[in-house]
Amino acid sequence: MRMILSLLALVAFGAGLSMPKLSLNERQLKFATKGVSTNCTLEVDTANRKLYLDSDLGKFTIANGQVTDSAGKVSDTTPRALICLGNKEAPSDGPALMFAASGASYLMNDINRHGIPLDFMFNKHCWAKNNHVQYYFWFGNPQDNSGFMSTKAPDALPCKDGQPGNHYFVIAGMRQLLEEKKNSWIISMDISDTFFSKQFAHKNMLSQFLDDRYDFIGGATAGGTKVFINGAIVAYKNSPWAKNFAAEWFKNRCGPMNQLAMWASLFKLWKQEVPSWDYSVSTMSSYRGGAHNYARGAVKSLLKTEEERAAHAEWSKSGWLAHSLSFPHVLVHANEGRGGVDNIAWRADMNRKVEPFVCHNTWDRSSATNPLNCDAPSTMCVLPEQCQC
Repeated sequence: MRMILSLLALVAFGAGLSMPKLSLNERQLKFATKGVSTNCTLEVDTANRKLYLDSDLGKFTIANGQVTDSAGKVSDTTPRALICLGNKEAPSDGPALMFAASGASYLMNDINRHGIPLDFMFNKHCWAKNNHVQYYFWFGNPQDNSGFMSTKAPDALPCKDGQPGNHYFVIAGMRQLLEEKKNSWIISMDISDTFFSKQFAHKNMLSQFLDDRYDFIGGATAGGTKVFINGAIVAYKNSPWAKNFAAEWFKNRCGPMNQLAMWASLFKLWKQEVPSWDYSVSTMSSYRGGAHNYARGAVKSLLKTEEERAAHAEWSKSGWLAHSLSFPHVLVHANEGRGGVDNIAWRADMNRKVEPFVCHNTWDRSSATNPLNCDAPSTMCVLPEQCQC
C-alpha cells in the first residue's frame, strides 16, 4: 500500500510539472515541416521524361507538365510538399544533393529562355547515378493560408524588406532532412541553373571539397565585387551547428532574397562566437538597401591569416578569389582553380576557359564568339549519359 501511495504521489507531482513551452520559431518550424513529407522515394525515366513519386500520400506520376495520381486525378502539384529520395541505392551516410521544384508546370517552363528546369534536373540525377550519390527532390508548393508564419519570433533580426516568400519552407525542409537522415552532408542546389559539365560526368570530388572542419560551405561566384555568399549552391554538414543555423535562417526570413537572411544569420552567430567583432545590424536588415554592398567587406576582420586577408582584398577589388576563406564554422571556396582542388574550383572559375566542379549558369548565357565555361548548351547534356541514364 505504501508503494502504491508513493507512485500516486509521483504521478501527481509529475502532473503538476509543465512541459517547456516551445518558442514561436520552434512552433513555426513544426508548422512548416507538417506541410512536408519525407516519406517518399523517386524513380526517374529520363528517356520518356517522367518522374514517379511513391510516398505516404500515394503514388504520383509527373509527365507532360502535370501530376497524375493513382486514381487518375490531374493537378500541378501534390496535396502536400514531398521530399523524395533519389538514387536510394547509393550510400545513405554519404553526401547528398537537394533541389526543389514547386510544380509540374514549372519543371517544363522555359522562363525567359533560361532553359527547362527538367533538363537541369536530369543532369543532376544522372550525375548522382553515375557517381553513386543520393539526392533529395523537393516537390510541392506549401502555403501559409492561416497567416501563422507572418508573425516572426520576437528575437528575429530586423527586416526592412517586407514579408518573405514561401521559399523559406525549403530551409525548414533542409533542417528536417538534417534531423532525420544520416547523410554526412547535404548540398542545396537551385534546380533550374546548376549542373555538372561533361568533364565531371563520371568524377565525384565532393569528398575533397566538403571539408569536415566546417559546418557550412559556400563559394565565390564568377564575378562581381559585392555579393558575399550566393545561395544557389551551399552545403550543410549534418551537425548540431548546421541544424541551428538552418533554424536561425528560417527565423530571420526577410523579403524575397533568401540569401539576405542567410548572411544576417551567419553574422549573428559569428558575433556570438567572436564578441569583439562588430557589424551593423541595421545595414543587414535590407538586401538592396545595404547588405548587398556591405556584407563582403564587413567580414574581413574575421579572417585570421595574411594570405586570406590579401585574397579577400583582391576579391573585393576585382572579383577574383584565389584562396578559400575560413570563418567560424564556415568555408567560402575560391573562384580560381589554383585556390581549389587539383586546380579545379568549387562552383565557379573566373578563368572562363576552365570548368569548375559544379556550374551555376542559365541556358541563355552563352556566346559563340566568346565561349564561356559552364555553357549549358555545349556541356550540360552533350554526352548521352549526362541526361539520359
